[in-house]
Amino acid sequence: MLLLAAWPVPVLAVTPLGAAGVVLVAVLLPLFYWHWYGVLQQLRYSSATLTITDSSQLHWFNSNLPPGRLLPGGLVSQHMLRLQWQADTNQRCYRKWIFADQCSEMQFRALARAISQQNWQSGSELN
Repeated sequence: MLLLAAWPVPVLAVTPLGAAGVVLVAVLLPLFYWHWYGVLQQLRYSSATLTITDSSQLHWFNSNLPPGRLLPGGLVSQHMLRLQWQADTNQRCYRKWIFADQCSEMQFRALARAISQQNWQSGSELN
């Protein structure tokens, strides 16, 4: 990560930039690296467990996400899924992206099947 952060220095040494380009690079690159470093740290230290019942009820463990009912409108892709659910407590709708490398292939398929089934049952197939 540190090597990647230092990569613009040799590139800028051989690529001439005007004053506006230098200011943009000096401001935007540190913000860019700082943001994605925080995202990486958050992914590294946060792991949650999800269970889905036959009645489309979601229950999260080791997370501050509320339990609720799976809603239609979730998305299924080869590389990621978008869960959409309504909380039991405050009736608020939530969305969460789940990437294929965050779980086993069998778990990913089961989640995709639950989302597709919910979309199919509601008649709002968005895939």
